[in-house]
Amino acid sequence: MKKILSLLVSPLIALLLLGVVMPKRADAAEFFFKKGYVLEQGKSVDENLYIFTDNVDIKGNVRSDTYIFAQNIKIEGTITGNLYLFSNTIELGKGARILGDIYAFGYKIELDGETAGKTIAFGYSNKHSGKTAKDVISFSAHSIVSGEIGDDLTIFSTKSVINADINGEALIFSEDYTIEKDRVVKNVYDQKSIDAIAESQGFHDDKEIKKLTPQQKILKSIRNTIISSTAFLLAGAFLIFLTPVKTGAIVKNIANTPNDFLKSFALGIGVFLLAGIPITILFITVLGIPVALILVAFIIFVTIFGKLWVEVAIGSEILKLFKVKGYRPFKSLLVGRCLSTVISFVPVIYGVYTIILTCTAMGAFIRIKKDAFKVQKMTVQRLKLGKK
Repeated sequence: MKKILSLLVSPLIALLLLGVVMPKRADAAEFFFKKGYVLEQGKSVDENLYIFTDNVDIKGNVRSDTYIFAQNIKIEGTITGNLYLFSNTIELGKGARILGDIYAFGYKIELDGETAGKTIAFGYSNKHSGKTAKDVISFSAHSIVSGEIGDDLTIFSTKSVINADINGEALIFSEDYTIEKDRVVKNVYDQKSIDAIAESQGFHDDKEIKKLTPQQKILKSIRNTIISSTAFLLAGAFLIFLTPVKTGAIVKNIANTPNDFLKSFALGIGVFLLAGIPITILFITVLGIPVALILVAFIIFVTIFGKLWVEVAIGSEILKLFKVKGYRPFKSLLVGRCLSTVISFVPVIYGVYTIILTCTAMGAFIRIKKDAFKVQKMTVQRLKLGKK
């Protein structure tokens, strides 16, 4: 059962992180940092909207993607794009209309209204009572699902109460749940039924793996490695396309000099060793939970995808050895990914290699953020001096 759960959860987290950490490109954006944000009914925002405050109340229209980091969020208006929410309490009212997807991270989440896309929610208490045109995916300790779901429902929860109209399938991974099966158009799957299906197909206690010959095991390992490496190569190309400037800055903080590499690596080790302390403190304080969730999401993202940036740096150095001139990120990624794929066939070495790559990526990422903050601070000081 654990293998089945891992197969389901890993792609979901990867897709979620891609959606949250890597927003779409936009020609313009509106940022708000003041205390309290209110968008009255009848008013509208045309650009991507980024809000960092305590309380948010949206009754008007946002005609693009919306990103909100706040203590309390209430939405009764219309969001044309995707909606990304990080908060202690999240309330999507009956009058809310979301024409894109919803990604919600919070402690108490209540989603009503209408959503034209899919809904993904991480919270302690999740309540869905609205109408969602596509899938609903919920991760929580307690969940209540009613309303209408246009496609599939997937729930990971300790306790769930489900009385919704579900036009697709229901996948329930819950210790204690109730569901009105006659309101589900297709099938209802829980842990027991999925285990039974797996056993009927011979997927139990690794019997299939034990029956494989050594040659078959090697071929299977090679095939899985090639598939995994190809998937990461595509993800890396996507990262470079979306964040070309950031990619160049990270590569510079890794491959510019040996000292840069050592600084990034040492800083990354320090972050991974000490990050647990502030995150634990934030989780203990209810108000700090949204920030803790953001930090955890960031660490997971860097752990999964950060090594791709380091592979670009490694590939760039290898290309220099072969006298390939200029900065060629996509070729560098291909070379670095091929090197990682070859090393992956030596498990012990690959484990150490992966740790080095992940720590270096974390350190390099933090260093570019630190440099950007310094530049911003210097710019502000110059502006102040200019006014004087």
